[in-house]
Amino acid sequence: MSSAGRFAPGRLWSLWDIMKFFDSGKFVGALEGLNGWMESLRRYPTPSIERPLQDYTFHKDEYENLKRDVRTLIQTAEEIGLNVSLSKLRVFDEVLQAATIDVPDILVARGNVLIGHRKIIELRDLATQICQMVPPELSDKPVFTVASKHSHYLEAGNNAFGMVVENAFPSASKDIYEAGRCLALKRNTACVFHSMRIMEIGIKSTALCLGIPNPAKPAERNWGVILKKISDAIEGKWPTSSSRMSGDGAFFEGVYASLDAVKNPWRNAAMHVESIYDEEDAEHIFAAVKGFMQSE
Repeated sequence: MSSAGRFAPGRLWSLWDIMKFFDSGKFVGALEGLNGWMESLRRYPTPSIERPLQDYTFHKDEYENLKRDVRTLIQTAEEIGLNVSLSKLRVFDEVLQAATIDVPDILVARGNVLIGHRKIIELRDLATQICQMVPPELSDKPVFTVASKHSHYLEAGNNAFGMVVENAFPSASKDIYEAGRCLALKRNTACVFHSMRIMEIGIKSTALCLGIPNPAKPAERNWGVILKKISDAIEGKWPTSSSRMSGDGAFFEGVYASLDAVKNPWRNAAMHVESIYDEEDAEHIFAAVKGFMQSE
């Protein structure tokens, strides 16, 4: 997948998103390998009249390691969109692949590879440019980190409330997905907003099962009204405490308890997002809504 598809702009990428595809240890090791090779060439003599250009002898293993490091750098630069560095890396790779010349049998026997004197200077200059380009270009790629306790919401996607809820309430899947992501990205009030939309679906389903009008319709989005109507419906169908100890009565008692648990952290009598919610509020509401939907 190209960098345009994998790490396209227009959204914040979590460190997890990047680390899944970007082996940072391998990348840093490859860059250090290239930098070390470049530093070793500082002892390569500067050509002069008294000191003509000389070919450069690689040990075969050193040469193969350098090719491997360059391939790693190219792959990573493609994945995370280091386009300026990538262009230089591709030139370096092309020059390196074509740089070897025929060597005497004695050098072959020793496992050596010979690079022409003009090519080695070109490679040295390219390596210098690459090692200078990569750090600042990486610095232009901001990363939004996510607390580990919430990172699974980025991975869970539509299944943040579990597959049972996903299958039972497909119309809520988008808001469940967004609520989890908003919680992970610290968009706390937005998380509560999406949680409210999920609640509306769950309350409507509860009302339908109880055979009463939807108590969460816009004119009546008041926690007191909603809870009373559901409580009255439950008591109407299962009027005694014993009838609510098992079966459907017990089930709807549990649903009511889960719904009441959502009300407490909401902070508004009305079922609207009218306040600014902090992370603790959002976590509490998200967990309570999750519990309510799982009780349905």
